[in-house]
Amino acid sequence: MEATPEKLEAAPKNSEKARLNVIAGWRHGLPFAVWIGILFGVMIFNLAFDPTNEHALNLFTYAERYAAMTVLGAIALLICRPWRYYGPLQIKNILPAIGIGIAVIFFWVVFETDTMRLYLPWVAEFYERWMTMPFGEIASEEAMVCWKGCVVNEVVIVDGVEELVAVACDNVAHAYKYSPAVAGWPLVFMRIIGSAFVIAIIEEFFWRGWLYRFFQHLDFLDVNIGKMHLWAYLGVAVLFGMEHREYVIGILTGLAWGYFVIRTRDLWAACISHVTANLVLAIYVLTTGNYRFW
Repeated sequence: MEATPEKLEAAPKNSEKARLNVIAGWRHGLPFAVWIGILFGVMIFNLAFDPTNEHALNLFTYAERYAAMTVLGAIALLICRPWRYYGPLQIKNILPAIGIGIAVIFFWVVFETDTMRLYLPWVAEFYERWMTMPFGEIASEEAMVCWKGCVVNEVVIVDGVEELVAVACDNVAHAYKYSPAVAGWPLVFMRIIGSAFVIAIIEEFFWRGWLYRFFQHLDFLDVNIGKMHLWAYLGVAVLFGMEHREYVIGILTGLAWGYFVIRTRDLWAACISHVTANLVLAIYVLTTGNYRFW
């Protein structure tokens, strides 16, 4: 790992080298732009299914939107092929990458588990209130039940007899939009594929492959990916973290994966770690019903 700053000369404007750097930048950034563009485009034009919004057009469900992001993001990734600028995966980095990915998800979910709420409730409350988005707020008891089971059991009287009836929690419908009961298994599988095998790879090439080096020099291809640049390292980690609801763990994750790339000079290993993390999270969500992480 190199810590000594390098003095790089900018390529002359309109030169072949400058052109190649611009093209390489687009190859790293376009898949991410496609993914984010669909995500926010649907939100802006109010096309997502939102049972609490009477003005919603209801053209797409959240799961259908994610399926579109998965398909178009994968197409953009395969067309751009940003991996062409990197060497092959180093076998020695596979196990550490998997280990880091599992550790990331452990810390990602442990503060919001029932066990943490039972034995260290003040830690769980502090974490949710001040270390997740929306900042300073905490979920209601009803929301917590809905996030775990998609429905709440409500007591109603039928012919003079009290009965428990499962009632959907429309006010937190967004929290369980990817459950099989709501989306169906085909779209749930698309959610798994998209989170684990599409956006995970897109993000590594965007954040750690391009932006980290672009912060250091416009001609980012000239920057050694193993060179430690403190401000670029911290800046990318913060931006990566703010992209997520659990922003503090997101920042720490960005620091971990950023350092892993710098240490190994192996972006493919970071991809494996990211894929592992998102895949383990999907398994956790589906087995526990804790859809708030999706």
